[in-house]
Amino acid sequence: MKYCAYMYAAMLPLAAVSAAEEPDVVSAVSFELHEASDRSDELLGIAEKLVAFREQQPMDAGALRRSIRALRTCGMFERIGVERSAGGVKFLLTPARYVRDIQIRQAYPLFTDEVEKALSISPGDVFRKEVLVRQDSMITALYRREGFVAPRVDITSRRHRSGRDRVVLVRVHAGEYYRIETIEIKGNRGVSAIAIKLRMKSWWNLLLPGSAGRFIESVLREDVKKLADFYRLRRFADVAIRDTVIADSRNRSVRVVLSITEGERYKILLPPRRERGFGRRALADDITLLKTGNRNNAGVRKAVREIGKRMREAGFLDARVSVSDTSVARRRVTERRVRFSIARGTRTTVSSIIIRGADGIDEAAIRDQMLHVDKGSEAKRAYDPDRLREDVFAVQMLYRSRGFLKATVASTVAPQGASVAITIDIREGKRTFIGGVSVDTARFSGIAVRKAVTVKTGDAYRSDRLNRDARVLQTMIAEQGYPHVSVTPVVAMNSDSSSAEVEFRIDKGPKVMLGDIRYVGAFRTKEKVLNRQFRGLRGRPLSLRGIVDAQKKMRDLGLFSAVRFKTVGLREKRDTVHLFVDVTEKRPFHGTLGGGYQSDKKIFLNAKAGDRNLLGFGREAWVAGEVSHIDSALVKGDFSRIDGHAEVGMLDPRLFGSPLRAMVNVFGERESELNQDWWTRNYGLSTGLTASPDNRLMLGLGTNYEHRRLYYKSGASPADSVKVSGELRPRDLIVMTPSFSWDRRDSFTRPRKGFFLSSSVDFSKSIGAMIDNFVKAQFEAKGVFTPHHSRFTWAGVVRGGYLRPYGGAEGIPADQLFYLGGTGDVRGFAENCFNADTSGRGIGGSVSLSASVEGRIAVGGPVELALFADIGRLEDDLISMAPEQFRSSVGAGIRYITPIGPIGILYGWKLFPLPGEDAGAFHFSLGYTF
Repeated sequence: MKYCAYMYAAMLPLAAVSAAEEPDVVSAVSFELHEASDRSDELLGIAEKLVAFREQQPMDAGALRRSIRALRTCGMFERIGVERSAGGVKFLLTPARYVRDIQIRQAYPLFTDEVEKALSISPGDVFRKEVLVRQDSMITALYRREGFVAPRVDITSRRHRSGRDRVVLVRVHAGEYYRIETIEIKGNRGVSAIAIKLRMKSWWNLLLPGSAGRFIESVLREDVKKLADFYRLRRFADVAIRDTVIADSRNRSVRVVLSITEGERYKILLPPRRERGFGRRALADDITLLKTGNRNNAGVRKAVREIGKRMREAGFLDARVSVSDTSVARRRVTERRVRFSIARGTRTTVSSIIIRGADGIDEAAIRDQMLHVDKGSEAKRAYDPDRLREDVFAVQMLYRSRGFLKATVASTVAPQGASVAITIDIREGKRTFIGGVSVDTARFSGIAVRKAVTVKTGDAYRSDRLNRDARVLQTMIAEQGYPHVSVTPVVAMNSDSSSAEVEFRIDKGPKVMLGDIRYVGAFRTKEKVLNRQFRGLRGRPLSLRGIVDAQKKMRDLGLFSAVRFKTVGLREKRDTVHLFVDVTEKRPFHGTLGGGYQSDKKIFLNAKAGDRNLLGFGREAWVAGEVSHIDSALVKGDFSRIDGHAEVGMLDPRLFGSPLRAMVNVFGERESELNQDWWTRNYGLSTGLTASPDNRLMLGLGTNYEHRRLYYKSGASPADSVKVSGELRPRDLIVMTPSFSWDRRDSFTRPRKGFFLSSSVDFSKSIGAMIDNFVKAQFEAKGVFTPHHSRFTWAGVVRGGYLRPYGGAEGIPADQLFYLGGTGDVRGFAENCFNADTSGRGIGGSVSLSASVEGRIAVGGPVELALFADIGRLEDDLISMAPEQFRSSVGAGIRYITPIGPIGILYGWKLFPLPGEDAGAFHFSLGYTF
């Protein structure tokens, strides 16, 4: 009740001021915090700066409204009240309590992120009970859309450990749901029921256990829409699909009945090429009834209009397009044959184009503006009256842009049998030149007038250039702290319009400074990390470009899921603008646990845990590990053959406030390759710097220190023996790796189009030896292409590598060589067995080249078929290439698409296998290999 009284009191001065004949004078402005806060002085100071009036100044209703709006906008006060008495104004303020965290329980089968997106609040928002009570309906609506019958949501809050702020607790009781019992297809004759079901996500959900297989009405609606599109691709233009859902409330199941009225299957018949004059593909763009339908024969009528238009544009002015159709009964469907007949007539061409009256502009420039030409083939010289009108307009605009402000252009057409002669008559009129240009920039320092104003005395008058220069000049002045500036080009013509005096008139408006920068919602992140993004802006003339750049820098930190900037005072044209930055911090702690089976790792498990905002300094730290080849322990009880990798790392996304990302990690691993007689134990330190000039391009420079040890499985190596090969001794090396990558793919997990390029060069230097002195260059180029409205995707990759020793090194250690064969390259071979010895062990090489092409066919739902062909070469010689050095394979496979990428099983067959070799190899993979 007390807050209601505050708000009522806030309205009284508004009414009093509006009713008064003259504005009152404010005798005193005071502020009172309704609740104590450890930031009391700071909050009172902020409030004083945001109020739009001062003592001994007139106050009207507008000033009070603006003050209240500014206090609400800043996000630091939960409630705002106003009391007024005897000329004094007191603001009664309640410090804001914030939503520190939103904890969601029992969200399954939905993800927590999905539930959070349904809410209208997020961490960092001001906590208000009246807003909290509305959240349950939003979550309930979400679960109803996902197929649950009567979900129940309990939303409460508790005090955060920091004190006043609150933690929102959401507990979801999803309850019962309906499952699809059967999907019945009726009326289908041209398409089998199984082909229809394979294209329905609802049918694939039916196969899933538990609540994952629930019935979702919106999914069914989308299925019906996709099925209609599928039918039209099969030439059933009149298809109509009606879905009926029969619910069994006792068993919580539904029966879905799809009643399909297929209509006739269309067959489009076109006249011979000599009659129609255009290829089938060109006319297919005009005949769209198989894509959009043919209800009430509208699709056919539209096709007739579009073909007629194409004919006229090609010069066939008397072309006539007609259509006839007949129905033929087939065994399963009735086929409707739609035959288009085209009477082209005689093509009208342009025999000549005569331009008269062109003195001020070169005739070649005028012809460049025209679509009609009088040279070339008949198709190029086709005459179209509509196009001629466009030509006349284009020529007139050319003249206006060259300073002929009163120029007029007309055309006449003289028939000459099957051709026409076009005459363009131009009345240029007086040409207007710039007589003088004046810019009043004496009030502004550092304005490069010559850079902003490109028009000069003697130039032809062009209004578009004047307006462009005005915009550029306005932007430059605004960046000096005049965001309300306006620049207007004022033109004064002389008596005969031959000369124009141009003055860029500047209304600068008030100079605006950037005052306080306050952050709302940054509970964990240190303020100095945030201030670093606004370096050079605070207390300086307001720069809108600088604010936009700072916002981008904050988003690039990767610490926030949302960044919103609010300026207080800019709209009111106050001389000081205060910036309030609302952020929603991502949860700092993250962790993943995964595992599976992959051909090159066998059974593996991996885990990662980290903090993306370590101690609030904006740096990410993590601990990660992986063990692979676990099957050796499970099947053979041999734990010595398990591979493992562990690392501790840290990432700074903006090193010292620069655009550089810096990474350092310490690692240790035991690594072996399949079908090899060796394994390695390594540990070391890795550092790297990366920069992204844009979101697609990545440049990097890495440095590694490694301590490596190579072991052969045939027996222990006596490291202290001088007779042992140098590669079996402990080795220390430093590797420097410059790299770059350019990613233009539309998706990381399931790309449909685009390309990816990458390359790197390892410069390796041994410490105390020469065996690891080498240069190792690698490159990779991937491409993906999906034709429009196609279920078929082409993908290809080319990879190469080159190794060369230097500095006295005579060879390359086995663990540094290239190997081919397996899931990642030539899939007809087992892992690393592209070249193999008599015992089946893989042989490496210093020159590697491989290429693959793959066709991916979406057969329906999350299932995809793959057909592929691979080729490779692995040798120690780059120059003497011979056909017999290349080996290839072909194969096929199936993948199941998951939200995190595909899971697949593939089989590759060797082409021309050698005596004693296997015919091919199976491969299990997670994600695409390219």
